[in-house]
Amino acid sequence: MTFRTAAVRRNVADNLRREHAIPHAISDDDILSLREELAFMDADEMHGYLREEHARLGCWSQVVARNLSLEYA
Repeated sequence: MTFRTAAVRRNVADNLRREHAIPHAISDDDILSLREELAFMDADEMHGYLREEHARLGCWSQVVARNLSLEYA
């Protein structure tokens, strides 16, 4: 996903943080990658999915790692 400016990119990541209660410890890059990975879902589906994943895994780092096929540290 390409953004016109760094400010727009940061704004999109911050909006997703607020919308899904994602902590600032999760990087903008990871949040935007997660959004891109789940782009096939509409906003309500994504919100429900992320809420369920967070409840199941208990940690946003694990949610990101699982959905982006990353190693959880």
